[in-house]
Amino acid sequence: MKTEEPEGAGLGRFARRFLRHKKRLALGFTAIPLAQLGDVGITLLIRDALNKIEAGEGDGHLKATFGMVIGLAVLYGLFRFAQRWYIVSTSRSFERELKQDLFDRLSNLSFNFHDKSRSGDVVSRATSDVENLRMFLGPGMMYCGGAFVAHCNRHRRNAAFCQHQCHNPAGSSATILVCTTN
Repeated sequence: MKTEEPEGAGLGRFARRFLRHKKRLALGFTAIPLAQLGDVGITLLIRDALNKIEAGEGDGHLKATFGMVIGLAVLYGLFRFAQRWYIVSTSRSFERELKQDLFDRLSNLSFNFHDKSRSGDVVSRATSDVENLRMFLGPGMMYCGGAFVAHCNRHRRNAAFCQHQCHNPAGSSATILVCTTN
């Protein structure tokens, strides 16, 4: 026997609700590639310094390289903090709003419902579901975005393909599958 979903049910409704916080999410998702660039920049600076030493150019450039590494590390840390701060705090706000709406809905149900159902089970399941939804829409999407940016960074030959997929959300999950199998 197939049960019908109520109108408006599904992940899309929650995603639209999550996207109400567009400004904070935009700041958080903008920080992802910037943090990745800082990480790559540090690696490239160290590689260049080691190449210069190996080529016999001496170690006079190490102070400048050290200063640039420290500067990039600070920027990397700031962008990494910003991405987590904006995305995770947005997901916490989403969680709080959703729990409040759920509490209001449960409070308005008839006494008959509360007599028939175990309130501990209802609250436990609801809390777990809201937490899982928050983790998927917040940190889960943040880590997927970071993995996608890292993948595009590592495979510059596919940069145009990855850039196209960033503007085509419907193909993003397929991109991850296709790009990781190459």
